[in-house]
Amino acid sequence: MDLGTAVDRRHTIGRLALLTAVVDLFGVVSLITFFAVGGGPFGFINDVANALVGLLSMGLAWLWVPDLKTRWSTLAIAAATLGALVMVAGSTLIIFDITGWYLAGLVSSVGSAFIGIWLLV
Repeated sequence: MDLGTAVDRRHTIGRLALLTAVVDLFGVVSLITFFAVGGGPFGFINDVANALVGLLSMGLAWLWVPDLKTRWSTLAIAAATLGALVMVAGSTLIIFDITGWYLAGLVSSVGSAFIGIWLLV
C-alpha cells in the first residue's frame, strides 16, 4: 500500500470515528431530552442513534483490519461485527415495540460489550 492510499484511509477512519462520536452524543442528548421532557420522539431518536453507533463501530473495525497485526485480529473483528448486529437487534426490539425498553436496553448493552472487546483487542 502506498503512502497516499494509507493517508487517505486514515483520514476516512478519522472521519468515521468523528461521525460515530457525534451520533453517540446526539443519542445521549436525545435520551436526556426524552426523560426531561417526558416523551415525544426523543426515545425513537435515541434508539435509531444506538443502532447507528453499532453499525458505524462495525465500519470502523473493518476499516482498521489492515492495521491490526496481532493474532487476535480475527476475534476482534468478529466481536465488533457481532456487537453491531446485537445492538441493531436491541434497537429493533424497542422501535417495533416487540419488547419493553428494559430488555431492549440489555440486548443493546450486550452488543456494546462485544464492541468493547474489539476496542480492548
